Amino acid sequence: MSDRELVCGILDGSVDYAAFVRRYEDSVYQWSFRLVRNEADAEELRQRTFIRAFDRLGQYDPARGSIATWLYRVCRSVGLNFLRQRAAGPLYLADLPEGCASVGLGGAQDSGAERAALWQAVDSLPPNQRRALLARVLGRLPWREVAESVGCCERNARRLVESSLGTLRQAVAAGAGASGSSVYSYEDQ
Repeated sequence: MSDRELVCGILDGSVDYAAFVRRYEDSVYQWSFRLVRNEADAEELRQRTFIRAFDRLGQYDPARGSIATWLYRVCRSVGLNFLRQRAAGPLYLADLPEGCASVGLGGAQDSGAERAALWQAVDSLPPNQRRALLARVLGRLPWREVAESVGCCERNARRLVESSLGTLRQAVAAGAGASGSSVYSYEDQ
């Protein structure tokens, strides 16, 4: 069954939506994981993506692209909203993707005091700075998408991230009595 037949069948009720989910569940999970770098969050995004896709399937226009392309855009939108919501609330080490517990610090030798100072400082950043920082560093989003997530141009998104990193350097240095050099410097990639 072609994608077009599948979508038409779902819309007219002759095909179960589960067939659509089965066809694209692996792709949606991979796209989601690339955004959040965490298995549990990627699974959550996959579920949210299919719920939104079901609600909006009637809006799909084959003239604008394939169903996979449309579904990718739905997944990306759901993922960016998820990252915005995460950035707007408090951040806890337990919320970090695997392997990111020391993002911003020197690595395994980092003390608990440095980590605590860092995440306390992240929580106290202004919402736009926190959102931009988390989207770029944890979400690993390109600058264009960071800018979209905070509603500004790319240049301002870069400034928000650099400003937040400066604040974090000072907070870690003051809170842990360490030099600010242990805080991550995010290079353009």
